[in-house]
Amino acid sequence: MLIPNDKDGDAALIVKFPKASADLLSDGNVKMEITATHARVVIPGATFEGGTDGLRFRIEPAKEEDLESIEAQATTDPLVREAARGGKVETVGRPTTIGSNATGGGYEAILPLTGAPLDDEQLKRVAVFAQYEDGTKELGKGTIVPSDGEDRPPGIRFPVSAGKTGTFTVIRWTNPEHKAFLFGYDDGTFGPDRTVTRAEIAAMLDRVIDRDESAAPKEFPDVADGHWATAYIDRVSGMSVMIGYPDGSFKPDATITRAEMASAIAPLLPDGFIADAGFTDTDGSWAQAVIEKAKTAGIVDGYEDGTFRPHVTLTRAEAVAMIDRLLGRGPLSGAPRKWPDVTQTHWAYGYIQESSIDHHYEKQQDGKETYIPEP
Repeated sequence: MLIPNDKDGDAALIVKFPKASADLLSDGNVKMEITATHARVVIPGATFEGGTDGLRFRIEPAKEEDLESIEAQATTDPLVREAARGGKVETVGRPTTIGSNATGGGYEAILPLTGAPLDDEQLKRVAVFAQYEDGTKELGKGTIVPSDGEDRPPGIRFPVSAGKTGTFTVIRWTNPEHKAFLFGYDDGTFGPDRTVTRAEIAAMLDRVIDRDESAAPKEFPDVADGHWATAYIDRVSGMSVMIGYPDGSFKPDATITRAEMASAIAPLLPDGFIADAGFTDTDGSWAQAVIEKAKTAGIVDGYEDGTFRPHVTLTRAEAVAMIDRLLGRGPLSGAPRKWPDVTQTHWAYGYIQESSIDHHYEKQQDGKETYIPEP
């Protein structure tokens, strides 16, 4: 049954099968397809069984004034966000309401994938979000229907339960992307066990932290205007992340200790329950509270002997691992190896890969990331 488009493309389409017609279709096990501009409905013969008042199907594209609300719900619903795992979500085509009074069985609907050309890889990240009139919701992957070679574009085919009416929105998502925030040396190495200066940490944090600068940048007498990290230091001090020493200095070229790194991270963590970190060497330390806060948040770890070693200088590998955890990033697996001096057996390999490669990824249930190559 082909329904031509009329002047009012937003009009609701109601198709009614009188009981006598429905009985004939059921007895003959005839499959019926209703093809309209905004959807196709494929009805098996068994669906025509039963019912005393005939069979009715409704196809109604969302009205212009409702589009923004429907699309916002579809792209932000927890079911969709979980499927996208951090990727950008957008709608494809026109949300459409489909329903029937069928009692004999379900049927299938096909929504056209219009408005966004999709390649084979993108089609793997397309689904249908359904909001039913009874308040229930679901997200279904459906089946991709190729173009028929005529005027009809590809579509997505999905089941509809008998007797239910819902608004169906096709959504797609891109694999989320992370940008590198740490770089190597001129000789092409990363130097995972090299120490880190306070200026280098300021630069790393400034690249990845988006926080209001509630305080005026401090004027540190030992940070010259021509220092390579002056702008970074101004911003992190304005964010009250790294505030310098009691004597007013910043010591940009001094190595940073593990305790100082915990102190820089602590202001970025939410307030809440803080547990005893259990380290054997932090009692009485000036940084005990911030170390415990960072440990409770899962940002810092100690050593196998139970120590934290607050006064030991931080390595580049340790800094990267802490910042990745702070950001909820990685570790990353499956990407081409970036650094010749960081092997896959290095304890921080995944964190270092994560921080030094621009990459698309898929988030796993355990929080790790799998590298996704993009065409």
